[in-house]
This record gives sequence, C-alpha cells and structure tokens, in this order.
Amino acid sequence: MRRVNISACLAIVLLLSACSMAQPSQVKTGGIRIEDRMKTVNIDPSTLTADQAGMIAEDYHRNGRGKMAVVVSYVRANPAARQRAEQQSVKIAQAFAAQGVRNMKVNMVAVNTRNHAEQAVVSYMAVTALPPLNCTRMPGYQGTDTLDAAAEYSFGCETQMAVSKMIVTPEDLMGRDGTPADESRRNGTIVERFKSGTRNTPLEGQINASSVSTSGGG
Repeated sequence: MRRVNISACLAIVLLLSACSMAQPSQVKTGGIRIEDRMKTVNIDPSTLTADQAGMIAEDYHRNGRGKMAVVVSYVRANPAARQRAEQQSVKIAQAFAAQGVRNMKVNMVAVNTRNHAEQAVVSYMAVTALPPLNCTRMPGYQGTDTLDAAAEYSFGCETQMAVSKMIVTPEDLMGRDGTPADESRRNGTIVERFKSGTRNTPLEGQINASSVSTSGGG
C-alpha cells in the first residue's frame, strides 16, 4: 500500500508541474494616448450660424495645429452653382474670422454629382486623445458577437474610449510647466544668502513702510 501511495503522489506532482497557473490578464492597463490627427467637420454653408462657427473655432483655438482648411463643393459646368460657392466661401471665411480664426484657407472644388455639391468640409490638425493601442469595442456593441471576440476583449477598453472622447483639452495630459522660466543660478544666489544668515539690505526709494502715515489728514 505504501508503494501505491508513493506512486500516486509522484503522478500528481508530475501532472501539476505540467500546468501553468499564470494566465494573461484581460484587463487593459494602458493609458490614454495623445496624437496629432486630422479633424474634419462637415457643415452646410447655406445654414452656417455664428454658434456653429464658434463651436468649431473654440476647438481649433484649444487643440488645433497649423492652418484651418475649408473646401466648398459645387456642381461642375454650372456657372450659377460656382457663383453660389464663391459667395458661400466668403460667408464661411467671414464667420470664422469673426471667431478669431486668422490662419485659414478656403478653396472650392468642382464635383460631378449634386449629391456631393454645395457642401463644405472644415479640416485641421488637432491634438486628439485616443484609447490605448489594440483596444476594441466591447463585445455586443455592434450587435451579436462570438465567444472568441469576448475572449479577446480587454476589460477597460470601452471605458477608456468613452473617457478619451470626454477630454476637452487633450494637451493637458502631457503636463504643464509649473516653474517660471527664470535663470537657476540667479535664483540660487538668493537662496544661498538666506541659508547663510545674510540679512537683506533695505530697499532704497522715496517711500518706505515706516515713513508712511496712516492717520487721516484733517
């Protein structure tokens, strides 16, 4: 009986040694990324309002990089359509100029079909917040999905996607310099004099604190 028990124990030890208790985590721990990406906004030139232009201009001022480009389309070989596009281009330029956009270029492009005509596309490079690399949508987001998709999904990706879309100023995630741009050696001399016990000399001027009277003058 003792030999049988020893053999069974050895078999169990060998089986357990072949198993790995380490499993890859399905929790996404990567942070939100910051990238410069081209942002595009479709607008209807005929119904563009100051509020719409203001919303686009606000994001451009906050996150934009470089020049804002606007393309206005019109039906090819139609003089009246081209004339409307010219008028709309002036209207768009004036609307964004009123919102403080100075670095801007408006172009016109001819198209063959009316479906793509009389529209405008605003584009500019902007700092954009993005979810971590290799993040996919949550299984079932676009309908039914497979078990393989659920097994490959990293928990937390959907949350990171939602958070990245809510960040108004992505550049803030890169950090801000909280120290003034002073000369370090000059600041060091002030600190060293204070640490050594050297008293500061009185400030010279026409008026000092001890010579100013606080009483009323009659």
